[in-house]
Amino acid sequence: MALQPRRRTAGRAPVPVAARLSRIKEGPERRAARLQELQIDAINLHQSDWTGGLATLFHRFGICAFGWDAQFDRVLDGLLRMGLDGVFSDHVPRLVDALARNAAARGFDPAGPIVS
Repeated sequence: MALQPRRRTAGRAPVPVAARLSRIKEGPERRAARLQELQIDAINLHQSDWTGGLATLFHRFGICAFGWDAQFDRVLDGLLRMGLDGVFSDHVPRLVDALARNAAARGFDPAGPIVS
């Protein structure tokens, strides 16, 4: 599938492009540069594809890092510690608990609202 430019609109949530790391033939750095060029807001990789270094790479290009299929506490905690901007889980209570556990490390007040 070819990547298409998207317009960034102030005040809306990032729109991610979903992918698997093994299918990014040009490599993650070139993909990040291309997403930036096309003004695509975010990339959404499977939770097993993410590392802290990969999240940092996409952030350097101004691309939000999302992870999907985060079903277990250890996976949710790991993705949040890596600095991902968003995670997807089928288990909302686990997700809420993970956000609370990791809030202080991310500079949020655990007693305050999670979404600003």
